[in-house]
Amino acid sequence: MSNKELDRLAVIETLDSGTIKQKHAAGQLGLGIRQIRRLMKRYRQNGAAALISRRRRRPSNRCLAESVRTKALDLIRKHYHDFGPTFAHEKLSENHDLKLSVETLRQWMIADRIIVAEHTTTIYGRLQFNILASIGEFERGIIRVRSREGRERAIARGVKFGIRAKLSSDEISEMVRLFETDELSKRDICEIFGISRSSVYRLYAEYKQGQIGICQ
Repeated sequence: MSNKELDRLAVIETLDSGTIKQKHAAGQLGLGIRQIRRLMKRYRQNGAAALISRRRRRPSNRCLAESVRTKALDLIRKHYHDFGPTFAHEKLSENHDLKLSVETLRQWMIADRIIVAEHTTTIYGRLQFNILASIGEFERGIIRVRSREGRERAIARGVKFGIRAKLSSDEISEMVRLFETDELSKRDICEIFGISRSSVYRLYAEYKQGQIGICQ
């Protein structure tokens, strides 16, 4: 038991003996009366072990499942093996709906030997770091240019921005075409047609299954 749990046990034992009242125990432990009653009930049913935190040995809520790590690394090896963590993070988020932090992805890629940790304490390490940073910025610039050009082509074809309650069959066909090409990112498609990312994927799946009729 931790020191905090031992202190709690001492107060609950004193309370159980009748030496102090519930409000005094609550004040000493910084808890409410209801919490004290619950602790007393658990203590009387299961003894001191009942006062050990129930979170003990549970995985953190922030801990990502191993299956997510495996999926992310498999996708990187297959499609983005020559990308840095930042660009790989953008692709995983944009194309595969994997929400990870860049630093988490960096550590996974280093541990899996997909990339080598940058050592910036030497002049060679700093040079490598600056080169990689420049390449990353260049790649992001290309993405921005392609996205802007794709938007301009979409506008020229008559695609309008804004929120729409429904999409016509022609708009859905155009959305599917953009979905299957590299003209626009999924985020840009959502913005152009005024729908959410989940709606884009749902409409695409339904279109491919031939379940979409003409929306008036």
